[in-house]
Amino acid sequence: MARPPLVELDRASLRRFERNLDALGTVVVPSAAKDAARSAGKQAQVLLSVAFRRHIGGGPAPATRIHPGSASSSVLVVESKTTADEIGIDLQVSPRAARWLQFQLGDRKRRRPGEVGVAHSANWVPQTKRLRRLGFRMPYGNLAMGTLAELVAMSQSQTSDTTGGVFYREARKKSAAGFYRRTGRDTAPQLLVAAARQSRYRGNMKLQAAWTNAVERAGGRMTADAAREIMKRVDRMAKGGNGGGKVDGPTAFEK
Repeated sequence: MARPPLVELDRASLRRFERNLDALGTVVVPSAAKDAARSAGKQAQVLLSVAFRRHIGGGPAPATRIHPGSASSSVLVVESKTTADEIGIDLQVSPRAARWLQFQLGDRKRRRPGEVGVAHSANWVPQTKRLRRLGFRMPYGNLAMGTLAELVAMSQSQTSDTTGGVFYREARKKSAAGFYRRTGRDTAPQLLVAAARQSRYRGNMKLQAAWTNAVERAGGRMTADAAREIMKRVDRMAKGGNGGGKVDGPTAFEK
């Protein structure tokens, strides 16, 4: 009776191992890198959502809120054109949110009437604290629906802008056009809502710095995350039987 060989090559296992080595460079590495890039983008969204709540006056409105991983987010993770050697993602403001955020993020410096909001005759710039003291609602720091109509009605009851109450006044040498309020005769009027032909924005420097910080922090982790993903997949490949030898019984390479 012939004795069995001490070492027996399993050709099927060798072919499996060869295919997985090929896949390591063409499938596993690019796939792991893409997953790491997507994870970095989502992490940047999370960091930015905290910054939006902290640095946007009144907090972000529904249209400018960030929902990490969601297509309805005001800031989206967009994959750029990729190859096996180059993986890229970008953070972009959604077209809807860009109408408001372009001024906060410094993309635009001037706003003309009608570009944002429902008013087309002027940019109505509220003095939030003063209006709130008078009982007006200021959702997210903006004028609530019907506020202008209420101010118009209040100003129409005034016969003169020298007595107490709310009135509208055209621009003067040292004061803007808009709705004002006097607390009594001979007191200086307080601006409630300015009517501007155009508004100038310096940009929200804290928000812009937070954007840069979020991208750098998330991007700095991407290479390490990709390496961990690759090692996880290589480990799964090894445990799945992608070897080529059989030595006197089962080994870690056997399926």
